[in-house]
Amino acid sequence: MAQSFDFIKADTTTAPGSLPAAVDVSSASLASTTRGTPLSAYIRPPSKSIYPASDVSWSYSEYTTSPNYTAQKTYTWQNTTRFRTSCTMSFVAYSGDAGGCGYSDINGAVEHVGKRVGYSIEFNHYGTDFAIAWHKLDNSDWIMLIDDQPLTVNWQHPGVNDRLWIHKIHFNSLRVRNIRLIVSQDTGLHSIILPGAADIWQAPRRYRVAISGDSYVQGVGATSDGAIGGGTIAGELAYQTGWEVWNLGQYGTGYVSDGSIFALWGYQRYGGARRVSALAAVPSPDLVIIYGGGNDSTFSPADVVANANAAWTALKSAQPNVPMIVPGIESITTGGWGSQDAAMNAINVATKAAALAHPSVHAYIDQRSAPTWMPGTGYDGAKNGTGISDIMICQDSTHPLHAGFRYTVMRLVEELGKIRV
Repeated sequence: MAQSFDFIKADTTTAPGSLPAAVDVSSASLASTTRGTPLSAYIRPPSKSIYPASDVSWSYSEYTTSPNYTAQKTYTWQNTTRFRTSCTMSFVAYSGDAGGCGYSDINGAVEHVGKRVGYSIEFNHYGTDFAIAWHKLDNSDWIMLIDDQPLTVNWQHPGVNDRLWIHKIHFNSLRVRNIRLIVSQDTGLHSIILPGAADIWQAPRRYRVAISGDSYVQGVGATSDGAIGGGTIAGELAYQTGWEVWNLGQYGTGYVSDGSIFALWGYQRYGGARRVSALAAVPSPDLVIIYGGGNDSTFSPADVVANANAAWTALKSAQPNVPMIVPGIESITTGGWGSQDAAMNAINVATKAAALAHPSVHAYIDQRSAPTWMPGTGYDGAKNGTGISDIMICQDSTHPLHAGFRYTVMRLVEELGKIRV
């Protein structure tokens, strides 16, 4: 029997001292997990207030000239002794890329565009000024935190494409600060630039999580918010928990679906050999999450379960001593995947039962069972007042907007926090 909890939204009407009615627990799970530490102990959420505007100013412009700091020094993307990234990186040349940038390359794909995923950059900084030079391929998103306080309320979309840009930060006070930047897969890191009197050094290691999954994890193309590659499930999880999240998502994939529309990129189903190798390459994670499966909605529950069982075994072999949590099929009931709503419900029930019986799965989080996390059949451009999906799901009727990703991860973090590891 799996050492697993099945966490659904808690039933607050349950009498104190008893298990909520919606929590499905095996006796083996209960015995093993009560000896562990709840994941909530490792969560360090961001401040609810933004960093004081009285102490910071920032600008964002095309990189036509250097900042010209006094005794200026530059640390290129290869200099990872000075900063920490939630990925490995490799050089990719693009038109408009004047400086040679590093792009994330960790999800197991074989072609450079398909390898890219969102990631974080983190360092400690002493001084009043620094600048980050980066290459943006699309109107994709970023958010910065300073001492765990967000610089801006929302994810930022710079509205630029295929250019090298520079992001300058100035502080009005001199002290040490922690700087953390979460960016999209379409962001190449060129360098971090400082005045001679300033310094940066690698921040301490955070709780490290590897998350594999589909486009909800890797990123979404055109939405009315812009391309979303930073603020996905992976990026929002990093933002809301303070964790260092390694994004191993691949568009269009699932336990059975191999993302064949992205065949040139070498995408594979969740249990594919390259996906397993990508997970094995993540250095010493504390937790593994295998997310979603909505792309399997055209396959039978039996096929999905057979492939899921094989995938969980294979993925566990990549990180055998790390707990693996499985948030199940996405919760939406709108026109996209929602046109397969009954099939997705059946797959969710079947994979949930399989996960709870699988020795490699530590916990299964059910996003679809009543009440579903994302009620409603409307979406951006086709609102119908049936639920919150009107303002959460983008015009393709399948993927979230920023509000949808933030809300989904808020629910996910709530459930993760209850699990003992």
